[in-house]
Amino acid sequence: MNYILLIFKLQYKLFLFLFFVTVLPLVAVYQFLPDEFDKSYYFFLTFLVGLRFSFFKGNEHMEKVKKSVREALISEMGRVPSTNDIVKRLDEVATTRDYIFGVCGLCIILISALYGNL
Repeated sequence: MNYILLIFKLQYKLFLFLFFVTVLPLVAVYQFLPDEFDKSYYFFLTFLVGLRFSFFKGNEHMEKVKKSVREALISEMGRVPSTNDIVKRLDEVATTRDYIFGVCGLCIILISALYGNL
């Protein structure tokens, strides 16, 4: 349970962004245009995967996040973190980022199933 809270603590902004960009538009399509797009969940899943591989590449994204991770560790630990601590937290950030993309993909599939379009 603590690990799930850590995931959302580290990546809640990403989750909210992905939710508002992929899940809510899918709900709007199913709610207001129910018969127009049968397989629209394919588009939103493809869009989600495209976001993952275009904007959140491994090394480029990690270089952007490294400074904020270091500052967060300083505030948590009360001292300058070691390189090992920074690398561990960066691995956690990368793992939780992938989990958040998976959770949003699962939300898309569940909403499609709820609306009977799966």
